[in-house]
Amino acid sequence: MSTDLSQVVQSALSLPQSDRAKLASALLRSLDSQVDDDPQVIAKEWEKVILARSDALHRGEVELVDSEAVISELRNLISDSKSATGQ
Repeated sequence: MSTDLSQVVQSALSLPQSDRAKLASALLRSLDSQVDDDPQVIAKEWEKVILARSDALHRGEVELVDSEAVISELRNLISDSKSATGQ
């Protein structure tokens, strides 16, 4: 790590937690050149995801699962995990 980078890291680590979180978010966004904050672009991308999932459902590639069944199964897994670790 270069001296400049090392100094930046040390400075960043001395920031309050909320500022470090904002800095981390800004750095991550800078790494993803595909990110677009335009609400219309985001809506179009979500529409693509929704249509792809809908198509997969209609082709029989995936099945719908009742949310209550999923929640119940997760609660059982958590309970079993806690029992196994003595919590």
